[in-house]
Amino acid sequence: MKRVTLTQSLHRILHPIGGFCVLYLECPGSLMFKIKDIGLKNIFWFVIFTALLSMFLSIKVIYPSFTNLLVKNTEEEAIQPAQYISHMFFHDVVDASILTPSFLEDMEKSETDLNIMKLKIFDVVGMIIYSSD
Repeated sequence: MKRVTLTQSLHRILHPIGGFCVLYLECPGSLMFKIKDIGLKNIFWFVIFTALLSMFLSIKVIYPSFTNLLVKNTEEEAIQPAQYISHMFFHDVVDASILTPSFLEDMEKSETDLNIMKLKIFDVVGMIIYSSD
């Protein structure tokens, strides 16, 4: 096996970090590093540990927290147009008698103004009395 030792250039690069290092290259394909300085080994393992820890924290802590925050915000944003429509158009009990042409026009206008994709209105029993479908 042929080994090539690089010392001069590595000494210039690694000297500010605090040590001298010898690098061996193994010829048929793969690179093998032999680091003699203990400080460089510690820095290497610290960087690997930090990278793995940041991936773990991102997957297990940050992403679920962000998802929960997004869901909570979306639910709160969906309540506002529903409250607006209920206060503007429904003062008494909701039943099928409110379906007048002017009511339907107002509902269509409210859908476009509030950027509502789909609107369903239920009576007190749970029957659908209006749907934008």
